Amino acid sequence: MSHVHSIAKEGFGPNSNLYDEHRPSYSEEAVSEIIRNIPNKPARVLELGSGTGIFTRALLSHTTTEIQSLIAAEPSEDMRKTCADSLNNDIVKGREVEVIEGTFEHIEAEDDLFDIVIIAQAYHWCADYDKSLKELKRVMKPHGKLALTWNMEDKYNKKWVANARNIYEKYDVGTPQYRLGEWKALFDTDAYRSYYKGVDYNKYLRHLPLSLQGYKDRQSTKSFINILPIKEKEELLEHLAQFIASQPDVDWIEKDKGTFYIPYSTDLFIIHLK
Repeated sequence: MSHVHSIAKEGFGPNSNLYDEHRPSYSEEAVSEIIRNIPNKPARVLELGSGTGIFTRALLSHTTTEIQSLIAAEPSEDMRKTCADSLNNDIVKGREVEVIEGTFEHIEAEDDLFDIVIIAQAYHWCADYDKSLKELKRVMKPHGKLALTWNMEDKYNKKWVANARNIYEKYDVGTPQYRLGEWKALFDTDAYRSYYKGVDYNKYLRHLPLSLQGYKDRQSTKSFINILPIKEKEELLEHLAQFIASQPDVDWIEKDKGTFYIPYSTDLFIIHLK
């Protein structure tokens, strides 16, 4: 846990069940593209920063013979438990699936083991990209692939989304969030230049149904919001709900019930080993 960001430690572990309940899953198109990129099927898969298993379940649910085994590695004990508890027989389908402790920089696995490594909604928390990429290269088979994916509320699709993000992102101080682009430092490391080549990029847009209460619940799972004092957090979440209700460009499903569509984009990067 020594490499885990302090806000990630404090903001995610204590509410892992709520995180799992309220965070969105991933674009089926993105999941399908990752599956298409799995080499040497049936493959050995490593998912790093697996959290509560939201992506883990999506991947396992959309595959059968493509995956031989999957290891989900996560530093948070609470998140690991939530993930393990969610992987029932209908999802696992008889395959070898294990949830273990692990970080981006340290993976308990032998050399040349995995055909693909997948990191969903997490790699921006990496503390040392050079060390991490060397460790990933160590555990991947020759010509393996690294898939990085993130979900984001799409501020370019709706003005209200951009304005709502401006309200709550003011509370985000000192975290290396994906939107800031600090994670792109991985492309400037010696490890990347030595061991990796080429990046395939795709973006997928969805409009997901949500309620105002669901929006408040989802925002409360963001690490920097979750660690706020209770009263301040409640006031922020209520302010966000009232703000959305007043915006003219919201795509309402049933306004009197507070249900609407929220646009999400899923970014997917497939990186190839040399």
